[in-house]
Parts: sequence; structure tokens; C-alpha cells
Amino acid sequence: MRYLFALRSRMTEVRQKTDFLRKEMEFSVNEVSSSEFPVIRRGVLKLRGQSGQECQVETPGCFFHTHFGSIPHLTPDDLQYVKDSLSCIPLNMTLSTASVFADALAGYEKSVGAFVGYPSSVVYMSLHDPLVPLKPAMNEKATIGIWNRTGKKKLTPEQFMDMQDKLKPDSVQIMCDMDTEMEGSSNQRLTKSYDSSLRWLDRCLELMKDRSSHYPVLATVGGGSDPWRRKNFCLEAANRKVDGFVIDGFGSGWIAKWKEWEVTGSSLFGPHEALIRESIRSLPKDKPRFIHAPLSPTAVVQLVRMGVDVFDTSYPAALADRGQALIRTGDFCFEVWTMSEKGYFDDLTSLSTRCGCYTCEKYTRAYIHHLIACEEINAGVLLMIHNLNEYLKFFRDIRKSMDEGKFHLWMPQAEAGRQQADRD
Repeated sequence: MRYLFALRSRMTEVRQKTDFLRKEMEFSVNEVSSSEFPVIRRGVLKLRGQSGQECQVETPGCFFHTHFGSIPHLTPDDLQYVKDSLSCIPLNMTLSTASVFADALAGYEKSVGAFVGYPSSVVYMSLHDPLVPLKPAMNEKATIGIWNRTGKKKLTPEQFMDMQDKLKPDSVQIMCDMDTEMEGSSNQRLTKSYDSSLRWLDRCLELMKDRSSHYPVLATVGGGSDPWRRKNFCLEAANRKVDGFVIDGFGSGWIAKWKEWEVTGSSLFGPHEALIRESIRSLPKDKPRFIHAPLSPTAVVQLVRMGVDVFDTSYPAALADRGQALIRTGDFCFEVWTMSEKGYFDDLTSLSTRCGCYTCEKYTRAYIHHLIACEEINAGVLLMIHNLNEYLKFFRDIRKSMDEGKFHLWMPQAEAGRQQADRD
């Protein structure tokens, strides 16, 4: 009898552990149809950290972009000024920066989120910082190359998984060979990228079976600029046991030219739009689609219309780096203001009359202009608080418009940006 009780208890423990692993990432999505748009995706992404904390991200939504584990310009205490702060923060860390402290975390018993000052967080580990252009010839036949403060680090699938075991993230973007350009990549290079990415994906999934740590994994959609390879890569990746997808493989130009589409989204379109649509068309509907890039509200609206679910906050960080503010000029319109311009020297109005964030309630445009002119660190802090609040409110408003059947109201500005891109 005692043996049967112990066996039953052990079976219950195993079942509970299996259920826990199965529920580390759950994604529920509703496809809302209308006369204007055949399909719009509105969903909820639920994540559970390895420490047991739970995080819920409504989609379309975004993770908090970090640099070396920190939200740019802000300390953990500064998040009290971000109105969309959650009890559990979804952090997007990058392997290219986190690899620096991987060895220090090897014997650390707590989560990587706690290590960087965010104990109440769920950490998604992507590959590269979206604000740092990829360096050419990063990858080789058997290794992926990542760059950090110490230089280039080469990783085989085995070394990649060992590093993840040290960092202990809550979800991971699997290594891939995305070092392909939109123009100039030969068929041989595209084939190598295609084959290497699938081979590494399979190897990483195989290695996960024999490890004690389990976490959701995201496959990166590759194929470069070739629609046939991209479609087939999506179909192949969809047949693997992955929890979501990252749309990538557009080369370094995808990141390096972000300044050109901060308002109009110009460099997003052309060849990129067709490839994104081809990628999404070939992916399963019940799994989340991520994209990592500094995306303006205009570009986000277009990507949401195509079916992308999850973004990041690298765009407000990039604006703060450049001394710029994201300003809402209408219910569905935004502008980018450069606060170092002389016109703000004696402007004593609040940064934005439509925003109620800490920066806009307490400080004037003239004061922020002064901080930038004096190269004060608080300029970036105040701009980041404002930009982050404005960007997160934008996502809340997009979701609200979907729920009310008014998403089409966002389209005039986005369509104007697209037409401008076509003219360019």
C-alpha cells in the first residue's frame, strides 16, 4: 500500500511537471475579419518564467527592449513612471549582449531577470540587438557569430545551448544563419543560409531533449530575398516542434536604414513587404509571429495588418538616443521632434499636451532642450520615459480599436506612408 501511494505521488509529480512545461507559453488568437481587412489578429500571449512567475502580453503588443540587460536610459526604479508597467515585465534580452555575463550566471541560482535587476520579469532571449547593424560574414558553416564587447564569438549548436543553460532565459530564439543581404547575395549563399538554419534548428531541438532545462523556442524565418526559399523555409520550420516564429533574414539593411522609415515606413516596403507577406502566409495561424526592429507607429500598423503579433520597444529607445521625442499630433497621427533644434530654446510648454506622462507633467520643451545642449544624462531619461509611454499607449489604442471594430481609422496615415515609399 505504501509503495502504491509513493508511486501514485510520483506519477502526480511527473504529470504536474509535464503540465507546467506544456504551459510555459500559451498563445490564443482571434482573427477578426471586416470589410476593410480580411484578417486582423488580436490575441493574448501567456508566458511562465522558470521561477514560476506569470506574464501576459496582449497582442498586438511588445516586449521591453534591453541593452546588456537594462532598458536603455532607465533604471528598474524608473519604470514606476511608465504607465503600462506590469506586475511581471516581458523583457527582450539579446544573446549578443547577454553573452558577456553568461559565465557569471553559471552558478547563479536565480533567474537572469533577477541578475539584471528585474526579478519580476519573464526574459525572452533573441539573437541580435535590433539597434546594432549586423556585421558581414558573421556566420560560418558550423558556427554562428555574435559580437559583444570582447569581439566576435563563434558558437556551434552545442555551445549555443550551453550558453542558454547558463543564462537560463524563459524563451529563446534558436540560432540561425540570417547573414544575407536583400541585394547581392548569390544563390549559393542563400542555399547555405537555408540549409544551415534548418540544420541548426534541428540540432538545437535535439539537444533540448536531453537537458534538464526546458523553455519555449522560436524558429527564425529565413530564406533571404528569394520568395521560394522563404516560403519553403516557413513550411519546414512549421513542421518542427517550435512555439513561435521570428520574421527575419532581410540583411543588415533592415536595421541600418531604420531612420528612413521612422515616419513613412519607406524602407520597410518594396521587396520587404512582399517577403513578409509570403512568410506570414506560410506560417501556422495558432502560433505568435515576432519581429525585431525599431518600428515607427506607421510601420507597426502595416505589419499588424499583415499579421505580425509581437514587437519590441527599440524604437522609443532609438529616438531617445538621438534626442528625439515621439509626439502624438492627432488621434491616429504621430510626429518625431528633434529637441536640440533652436526653436525649443525658450518654449515653456510641456513636451506634449496630449500626453500625461511624468516628463510631460513636470518638464518643458525648453528644459529638455537645455539638457541636450549640456549633454546631461537626464535628457535621455526624460525622453525615454515619454517615448516609452507614448509607444505603449499606441499599442493599447490599436488593441482597443480592434475590439471596437475601428482599426481602419489607423490606415490613412499608414497608407500615406506607403504611397510616399512607392514614390521614393
